[in-house]
Amino acid sequence: MKDGTERNDGAKRNQDSANRNKDGANRNHKNADSQRSNQKRSSTASAARPSNQKDVYQKEPYQKDVSRQKPRQKEKSFRNRSASTTRSKDRSASKDRSTFQARSTSKSRTASANRAASGTPSVKRRLPKRTAKSPAQIMRKERRKKRRMAERYVHFIAVFSVAFLVAIAVLSIYLFGYLKAMLEYKELNKQFVTLKGSNIQAAPDAPDQEVKGVPDLKVNFKGLSSINADVASWIYMPGVDISYPVVRGKDNDYYLQHTFEKNVSLSGAIFMDYQDSPDLVGFNTFIYGHNMRNGTMFGSLKKYLQDETLIQSAPYFYLYLKDGSVKKYRIFAYYQDDGNSDTYSRPSKEGEEAYLAMIRKKSFVRVTLTPEEEKQAALFHEYVTLSTCTGFTGSGRRFLVHGVCVDTE
Repeated sequence: MKDGTERNDGAKRNQDSANRNKDGANRNHKNADSQRSNQKRSSTASAARPSNQKDVYQKEPYQKDVSRQKPRQKEKSFRNRSASTTRSKDRSASKDRSTFQARSTSKSRTASANRAASGTPSVKRRLPKRTAKSPAQIMRKERRKKRRMAERYVHFIAVFSVAFLVAIAVLSIYLFGYLKAMLEYKELNKQFVTLKGSNIQAAPDAPDQEVKGVPDLKVNFKGLSSINADVASWIYMPGVDISYPVVRGKDNDYYLQHTFEKNVSLSGAIFMDYQDSPDLVGFNTFIYGHNMRNGTMFGSLKKYLQDETLIQSAPYFYLYLKDGSVKKYRIFAYYQDDGNSDTYSRPSKEGEEAYLAMIRKKSFVRVTLTPEEEKQAALFHEYVTLSTCTGFTGSGRRFLVHGVCVDTE
């Protein structure tokens, strides 16, 4: 029994020693393999590195390579500073962003700062290179240029022709209206007015003396009323060739652009103020008429301004009424004034003398009435104001002629 047990123990020990030897052989084999791989790596690194470069791996393990680390630190610090600058600019831009212009400006500045920090060069737009044009291209360009000039010339001629034709048409209508109105009033004079003769008796070489009588003018008011029922009287001024029917409308606007026959015309009609009595019995009656350039309507009143002696040879005007009576007026004042002056006011009974004094003060002439005329003027106490425009259109200037009633028949 003992011999058998000893043999088993010896076999186990032999088996253990054999295993230990096998493990040692394996470790030796692994060490050899690791040594061969290290030799290969070192040989490869030495072959890739130049001969004159220092071997960093041979330095002490705790020594730092300052030459390599300093540039990295500088680059890192520069990037940190640029990044912080960019962030601060972005924050300030977002706070001050009140308008679109401020936002666009801050964005452009931020973009330029980013390009400067990153080292990106600014991109410039490159213009296309000009190439030499061929003769055919030059000829085509010249033809297009000439064609455009011709089109512009034709367009200008067309526009000018149209404008010229329109101007001619407007002028023709304007002149036709003048001519038509003038013929209308001539026909009225021919059909409804008859001047038989003159009953006027004037003392020779005595212009300051009273002229006796009135012109023997017969007016057919019945025929005139059949044409226009607004007819109120007929005005006659032989010294300045004024002989027209006087109408009285519902306002002072209609007859500014309508003739006696109610045709539309710039000549209009001679009309009295709609607030005045057609019998001319008020203190002051206003009669209006246009100052036509051809001398028609009240256009001939300006002769008193052009000739100061005319007031002596033609001091009267006459108004023939529908009832057959005739009123004779002596001109005692004329002047130019504004359309909004106090002359167009209507004074009270107490203010009539002050009104007459204002008229005499404004007058261009000083007229002295004869004693008989003074007596008649005080007796009738009736005045007529003839009003027309003067100066350029829209100036608001008026020319006024004042007459006082000195006789009636």
